[in-house]
Amino acid sequence: MEIPALRMFFRGHGANAKYRFAIMGVAKTCALITVLSVHAAIAQYVPPTGLEPAVEAQAVPAPAPEALTPAVPEWSLPPAEPVVPAPAVVEWSPAAPAQTEAPAPIGETPAETLPAWAIPYRPVTEPEPEPVVEAVVEEAPAEQVPAWAIPYLPVVVPVPEPEPEPEPEPEPIVEAAVEAPREIAITPTPVRAEEPKGLCSTFRFGVRAGLGVSSFNGHKAIYNKDFANYAIVLGSSLSTTAGLTVAKNISELLDITLDLQYTIYQAHGELVFKTVGSDFGILNEAGVELHTIELPIMARFNLAQKCYIEAGPQFGANVYGRIYANSELKKPYLNTFAFGPALGLGLNLKGMMVGMRGYYNVLEYAENSNGNPWTLQAGVTAYFRGF
Repeated sequence: MEIPALRMFFRGHGANAKYRFAIMGVAKTCALITVLSVHAAIAQYVPPTGLEPAVEAQAVPAPAPEALTPAVPEWSLPPAEPVVPAPAVVEWSPAAPAQTEAPAPIGETPAETLPAWAIPYRPVTEPEPEPVVEAVVEEAPAEQVPAWAIPYLPVVVPVPEPEPEPEPEPEPIVEAAVEAPREIAITPTPVRAEEPKGLCSTFRFGVRAGLGVSSFNGHKAIYNKDFANYAIVLGSSLSTTAGLTVAKNISELLDITLDLQYTIYQAHGELVFKTVGSDFGILNEAGVELHTIELPIMARFNLAQKCYIEAGPQFGANVYGRIYANSELKKPYLNTFAFGPALGLGLNLKGMMVGMRGYYNVLEYAENSNGNPWTLQAGVTAYFRGF
């Protein structure tokens, strides 16, 4: 047989026929030795599979080193023929039957005669292990929530409940020894009877002053020769009062006051005549003046927040009076007595009374005058002594 690669080589180089056959023979020999060596190596290192009946191989003795050619490598030598041992001779004995070995089956070579490289490779099939089924625990997929979207949950530290305090043990009740009552000598002490206090023990004294307006209600018109038949109607004018006062405290809500005062009542009126060719008119005036000594008796009621109201009758005596019209003066015939109601209200400022008081005389102050004096004043009362 020819190797295709060598054939192509010879065709391309045109080698001679004698060299051609020599090279081809050497190549074939090398290829055969290579195949046999590979087959022996495979049979030596790969164990049989166990599919065919196992045949025990008999070791082949190695050839003597003298028989080997030094120029030929050991792996390229052909395998040696197996040595077949001689059959054992068994003598016949009547006691025992002849023992002969069973002949080898036709077509098979005894295992002792086969070299190791000639035993076919039978792969050993190992039993497959049973699959181990492991329990797979499926974990719930965690929600992909970003860290910034997770709400902050404050850590609540449980507060331990306070242990109940043990109840104090009741103290033993010790019965106190009751002593026998002792006799105490009581000496009577003479008690002096309180002397009755005088009527002036709760009185307070002070002064009073007032300033306001006054007039004469219903007074007749005043005539004068200077303005002929013209009459002057009176209007209000200045009024003053001054005097002493005393107060008696009855209770926290009630005081009785008694004043002694001197009061001046006045009324005034004017009439102006215009003249031709003059820059000023002619002034005509008229008025009434009355002086009276009065004694008002007032009941003062003390209210909350230091307020008070007072009311009571007022008695008086007319001591002086006059009527004037320009330079002409007239003397009225005065009535001696005066009487009328008085009302007032104010504040109590630490012993000083500040308020308003009004008075109206129901009697005429003079004969045929038809005039009733009245006044409205702002007054101040100061108490300076009490005993």
